[in-house]
Amino acid sequence: MHIFCIKIVGYMRMDASFVRAKESSWCPPPPGVYKINFHGFSFSEFGDAGIGIVVRDFRGDLIAAMSRKVKYGSFPQSIEALAISLGLRFGHDLGLTRVFMEGDSAKLGSGLCSKTSYPLLNKESIEKYENFKFAYVKEEANLVAHKLACYAVRLEDFIVWMEDPPDFIVNTLALDASPIKK
Repeated sequence: MHIFCIKIVGYMRMDASFVRAKESSWCPPPPGVYKINFHGFSFSEFGDAGIGIVVRDFRGDLIAAMSRKVKYGSFPQSIEALAISLGLRFGHDLGLTRVFMEGDSAKLGSGLCSKTSYPLLNKESIEKYENFKFAYVKEEANLVAHKLACYAVRLEDFIVWMEDPPDFIVNTLALDASPIKK
């Protein structure tokens, strides 16, 4: 099992090769690896929050997506930690073994690969993967997960989409994938 933590600034390290990463747009994983983007978003003073998770392949095609409404207080780091945890579980439930996880929470992402302990960051969940990488990206490169998290305000619990994306993220997925498919 390999664990890599990466902070994307200008380049991202993918095994032994380098891929140019645009700070403000989504970049695909290499073939055979699935990218899981996550986002947690607090939308009420009553402790309601939304979690958005999207799984895509190297072509940028949607494999699965989830929006989930949670009651979790109003601390952004706690919500993001829950989003990471749910993203790890979602990838495992989909049967993925090689994942590249991206989010816009640098502090929590670095906690996955350090001795820092966050109660919701279950490192045993990471060990279930044959290969795991994490990257911090700017919010602009995480728009699909953000939209999914915001959508959760409409839900009682959660909803999952498999292969066919919901209408409200179709354009963003297409924009993310447009440089890939040309």
